Amino acid sequence: MGWLGTAVKNFRNLITGKDNIEPPNGGRALQRHLAPVIIIAVGGLMVLASMFMPALSSPQLLFGISGNLVIQSDPVLLMAAIAAVVAAIRYWNSGTIASANLAIYAGFWFLGWTVFDAYTSQLVNGFGVNVETDAGGGLWTTGVGCLLIAFSGLMMRFPQFGFGLVTGPVAPCEELSAAPASKTCPKCAETLKGAATVCRFCHYEFDQPVSAA
Repeated sequence: MGWLGTAVKNFRNLITGKDNIEPPNGGRALQRHLAPVIIIAVGGLMVLASMFMPALSSPQLLFGISGNLVIQSDPVLLMAAIAAVVAAIRYWNSGTIASANLAIYAGFWFLGWTVFDAYTSQLVNGFGVNVETDAGGGLWTTGVGCLLIAFSGLMMRFPQFGFGLVTGPVAPCEELSAAPASKTCPKCAETLKGAATVCRFCHYEFDQPVSAA
């Protein structure tokens, strides 16, 4: 199914919580950065605000156009803002790769949708005649918002796309703090379990951590 199947699977895993799987070495799959969260929030707010702006404009129409708000003509674009909220929350809380992929897929998909609408939609004047139209402020705002959502997903997934905004993580990846699987007694050289505090052979007491065998 390619990228579309991957996108559907990522979204399903986000909804069901199955994306919250720790990587083999423990901790988060993605480092936590504040910059992409701020950018995706701005993008989502722009998409939300664009819903109440005109989708199309025409220099030939000098009077108001009814039913021309983005939420009236293209309400499905609101899903871009919803995807942005879900991706941002899951990225910040769990650092899953699926959250970053969702932002990338949703941003570019709805950006393409916006461009398609801008070039194919038409307005009709009072005499029932199609008139030349351009993308209105609503579609322009939606497009920029979707672009920011996609860019933030790239910053989450590939920090090298951050252009210096994600040079250091707000919180480093969590590391395993468990004791080593085994350690060697410095007195009798016997191998013991990593959590042992007293050697069972010579009764040596471990005051300092001992390196794993």
